[in-house]
Amino acid sequence: MNPYNPIAKPDSKAEADRVFQDRPLISIRRRIIVSYLSLFLFVCLMGAILVFFISVFGEKQIFLENTTNISFELQKARRYEKNFFLHGTNLS
Repeated sequence: MNPYNPIAKPDSKAEADRVFQDRPLISIRRRIIVSYLSLFLFVCLMGAILVFFISVFGEKQIFLENTTNISFELQKARRYEKNFFLHGTNLS
């Protein structure tokens, strides 16, 4: 059998058996199916991880917004306190 022509018929039964045993155990169709399934599972896993991190960051964003609001209110209270003690003005 010519090694450069895989379509050529084998010369003997022993060579045919050797060619049969040398073939890949998994067909190309199964390799493609496994590749697509593994890619699909990988994408689903990455999507689930991203959804989890987005929810965690959303909670942190709410915390930072509340912290900013409290900081703003504290600055406003200090400004009123300063005006009250320095200038004797009303708090209203």
